[in-house]
Amino acid sequence: ADIVALQRTRATSPAIGTLLRELAGGLRGRPVPSLPARLEGLLSSLLATGADRSADERRAIAALVGLRRNLLPVRPEAHAGAAA
Repeated sequence: ADIVALQRTRATSPAIGTLLRELAGGLRGRPVPSLPARLEGLLSSLLATGADRSADERRAIAALVGLRRNLLPVRPEAHAGAAA
């Protein structure tokens, strides 16, 4: 994932700054149970804004998709369904 692209959009999207702080916390060994929901919500909100996005916003979306795929290869609902 392109973390630099996410850092560039922190000023226009405070939610990205929050996500980056949570990711850093997770890397320091502090589990962040809200991370999957926050990542999904942030992606949903960015994708819902429409097609008129800046190049930085498009790169940030691509970076979030990369994070999503790397950190959460299986949707959380899939885990819950497998346990049932």
